[in-house]
Amino acid sequence: MAGPRFRPLPPGAAPASIATVRDRPCFRGHELTAETVDVLTARYGPAYRWLVTGAVLLAMVSMVLSSTSVAVAVPNVMGAFGVGQDKAQWIATAFFASQVATMLLNAWLVSVFGQRTTFIGTLVVAIVSCFIGGLAQNLETVILARVLQG
Repeated sequence: MAGPRFRPLPPGAAPASIATVRDRPCFRGHELTAETVDVLTARYGPAYRWLVTGAVLLAMVSMVLSSTSVAVAVPNVMGAFGVGQDKAQWIATAFFASQVATMLLNAWLVSVFGQRTTFIGTLVVAIVSCFIGGLAQNLETVILARVLQG
């Protein structure tokens, strides 16, 4: 059996600092700044922690509801559009596939556009795609809406 993939640091050695990480080729041109909660609380006020907690909880609850609502709606989709379960299941498959792709793209989007712009942009796309899905006249439009929601 092979040894561990990552070896622990020798005693007394310090982990790589942000400065050494910034010099790596994949991070050149990107500023890595870390602000503590205390700095952000001083900048945005004492309600900062509650606002961040509320935003994260709202995003998580919306993703859970969006994921589980498809499983409940498959029989209704089959009846409304006159398709079999094999085609109706594409709604869930497309959503989960696009959700994984979005998770993988998230780091790049944040590095290019920033956290706030990325969050607001994805929120706008999700809301617009909800309206598209709600007004859909055929199964393909519902699948496209679910891909955009992912």
